[in-house]
Amino acid sequence: MITSKLKHISEIIENSYTNLGGLSRNASEQSSLTKYLRENLQSYGDCITSAHINDSNVLIIGATSPELANRLRYEEAEIKALCGTIGQYPKKIKISAR
Repeated sequence: MITSKLKHISEIIENSYTNLGGLSRNASEQSSLTKYLRENLQSYGDCITSAHINDSNVLIIGATSPELANRLRYEEAEIKALCGTIGQYPKKIKISAR
């Protein structure tokens, strides 16, 4: 016989989505970094599709094409300088086309 007590729906939601605020904050930070690099990278900002810093402190940048990803690799010094102006200091930059 089952003797467990039924849970109220608010308790289920609260326990299931405890990290939802953290996920929302993380998504907001990633989109703001992408937007910042797109707007401030002089020549090739418009070819950036995504940008975020992972847990290993590596800046991951997605580009619109493999050719532009290769071209962005020449802009790494400027990208690091831009990140430094907003207090982000990635130890490495990885650029790929998606």
